[in-house]
Amino acid sequence: MSRHKVSFSIAGVNFELESDKAEPVRWLRARYAPYLSQAMPGVRISLCYNSRRLPPPGKKLLCGPYIIYENRGRNLEFKIYAKGSYIALGDVLRFLISLVLLENGGFLLHSCGVIIDGGAYLFSGPSGAGKTTLARLLPQENGETILSDETTAITKNSGGYYGWATPFFGDFGSIGANNKSALKAIFFLKQARRFKLKRLEPVYSSARLLGNIFLLGGNWRYNYNIDRLCDAALGCSRKVAAYELEFLPNKRVWNYIKEKISPGG
Repeated sequence: MSRHKVSFSIAGVNFELESDKAEPVRWLRARYAPYLSQAMPGVRISLCYNSRRLPPPGKKLLCGPYIIYENRGRNLEFKIYAKGSYIALGDVLRFLISLVLLENGGFLLHSCGVIIDGGAYLFSGPSGAGKTTLARLLPQENGETILSDETTAITKNSGGYYGWATPFFGDFGSIGANNKSALKAIFFLKQARRFKLKRLEPVYSSARLLGNIFLLGGNWRYNYNIDRLCDAALGCSRKVAAYELEFLPNKRVWNYIKEKISPGG
């Protein structure tokens, strides 16, 4: 049986996906074009549409249109058994990437991410909070860069935390580059009739993060160690400044934000 492969890198993690169907690989090549990579994969994903195959030994992670098994050997491997088409494959990959990032204290955050003056700033909140609106209002005239209007990756290293672009975008549309920058601040959005900024203590910031990190929905009880997720949220909150941002969704919003974060606030 012929196998079809694609390799990509998201948030500094190199993945290789192989499938017994060509269509999902073609879809991934188009959807993840800025993230395609030739680097040696650290995580391998096998996508199988032949339901007659017996599942491998390993930890069962998720049921539904996809059944996922995790195996740990020399490399981390995921075997995905799919029913029908590759619909919602992007959501499954976002779930798997969330798991991998969590291994090293990182996570995917429901957020709009931008780079301003060389630093990454994330604006988090549920659907309807204004993330895509902020992305559309960003002037992008002085080197500002949009990382995402929907899902931004946060990674941890010895020097601190980084914000990364991802291919998991919302209504704004695809982001054209696989960018990253040192994470300077996280804002939790609240649409209001005024502009107001309030600094949050780490314990409150971590609670707000947990409400917007991908992994907490669906069949989460099968998927990961909740203690590790809480540790990741608290660790980030202790190192990265966090605020509640009340704002009016108009062109003045970015002037207000830049005034508050300059110089490097």
